[in-house]
Amino acid sequence: MTMEIRNYFRVIRRFIWWLIIPVFVFLIAALIGSLIYSQSYEGPVVFAINRKSQQKETLDYQYDSYYAIQANNVLASQFNEWLKGGSVVPAIYQRAGLKDESSILQKEWKVENHSPQDIEIIFRGRNKDRVSTLAQAALETVKDKQEEFTGPEEAALGTITIPSGVIITAKSTSLLLNLIVGFFAGILIGLIFVYFKEIFTTDEIQNPK
Repeated sequence: MTMEIRNYFRVIRRFIWWLIIPVFVFLIAALIGSLIYSQSYEGPVVFAINRKSQQKETLDYQYDSYYAIQANNVLASQFNEWLKGGSVVPAIYQRAGLKDESSILQKEWKVENHSPQDIEIIFRGRNKDRVSTLAQAALETVKDKQEEFTGPEEAALGTITIPSGVIITAKSTSLLLNLIVGFFAGILIGLIFVYFKEIFTTDEIQNPK
């Protein structure tokens, strides 16, 4: 076992530059990436979904909070899917005056269900104005189109509580964390290079042309 470990270190010392160069490259890439993307912004928008009580419900729904929560959870899940549907997303981008691109959209926002009542849309990006514009557009779009989801007022499935405004928060990139990740990624890639270099070198020695 000790000899095997010594052999490993002997191989690494023999091809040390095949290890050092990837580590150096990954550290530089991590540093540059951290400086370029040093700050990002988030604009969370939380909607509260409440199921409307129905006169014809069973006693379970009237008095049992467990069933009431389950019913509200189903309505919130439906609202979640509605937000991701084909009519809401284009309307948000159109109202914001921005181009709707699916590849960008997947990175720009995320929908999360934190409770049976609360649905949160989190807009993210490096452009503060764009994040703010999209978050505000989401508020206005849901307000205008909420009847499309709940139904007409008298026959509405429930209500959507819409916040009055959006708070944009700044998120700073951790330079130290990125450098640590870059260092270990470089070590891993470097060891792979050393491994294959040793295999090819040994093969050339054993099977000369």
